[in-house]
Amino acid sequence: MQNQKQRKTGVEFLQSEEWADFQEAAGAEVFKVEAGGLSSFAVKQNFLGKKTILFVPRGPVGEANEKDLKEWLDKIKALGKKENAAFVHIEPPLAKGSENGERLKKFGCVKSPKKINPQATYLLDIAPSEEELFRNLSRGMRYNIKYSERHGLKPIFREDKGAINDFLEVFGEAKKNLKFRAFSEKYYETMGEKLLGNIAKIISLEYEGKIISSTIFVFYGGRATALHTFALPECKKLKCLSFALWNGILRAKEAGCREFDFWGSEDHNAGLAGSGQLKKFFNARKHEYSEPLDCVIDKKYYLLWKIYKKLKSK
Repeated sequence: MQNQKQRKTGVEFLQSEEWADFQEAAGAEVFKVEAGGLSSFAVKQNFLGKKTILFVPRGPVGEANEKDLKEWLDKIKALGKKENAAFVHIEPPLAKGSENGERLKKFGCVKSPKKINPQATYLLDIAPSEEELFRNLSRGMRYNIKYSERHGLKPIFREDKGAINDFLEVFGEAKKNLKFRAFSEKYYETMGEKLLGNIAKIISLEYEGKIISSTIFVFYGGRATALHTFALPECKKLKCLSFALWNGILRAKEAGCREFDFWGSEDHNAGLAGSGQLKKFFNARKHEYSEPLDCVIDKKYYLLWKIYKKLKSK
């Protein structure tokens, strides 16, 4: 486990030891690559045939100069060749237009058509008092939260490993109506086993004795992230998402977090249409990451993949 000093360096949870351990437990191969003041975890993914991809989410991290960045890129390219990767997919932790993003392009990386994690999100400073945070909400958001309270929604906060059962109960019902491919139940079970009681916590909403919404939050590096939410149909009329996010903010504040990440700028929360709009009503600021990049190792396979992606999008 990293100590608090290490957790305050701006490293996002996707580059934490805890997340790497979870990925390995979920069946992925994870590699650590270091160069000078930089380091990163890279996750190996299946690609075409026997080819693979190395994925670097929100990395590399650390103090970077041009020499270290070039050394890190050379090392991860060498690892990619060893692991039969067609390319290395990099989603930097940098803000849009950053110098190191441009340096990676200078060293041969190209703009990627692939986006795995949100490339923009909303971040909220939660240092102000609870009263001030509530006043700063839009009038509609304040109404939604009070509406949920009046209608008897009860937030249940848990971080014990058994809490994943509440989440899976909702997930089992909600996934029947999903319009996208969700992670497997086994994936979430492993997440609960490895991360609950560590860096993950769950807030479920109970209504008339039944859990109707459940959200996994990650608390890491002074930031709380609303990572995965599932909800039953009755949640829409009860304003569940507003209430869940508000209670997540309050818990994050109690835990000493300084910032709340709504995890995306669009509708990334399953079964909760309009979540992208709701995030704006918290008066959070929009944060855009540097564009995802690919470091190409096998030009033939990379070209075939780009053609496939283009045809599929038509």
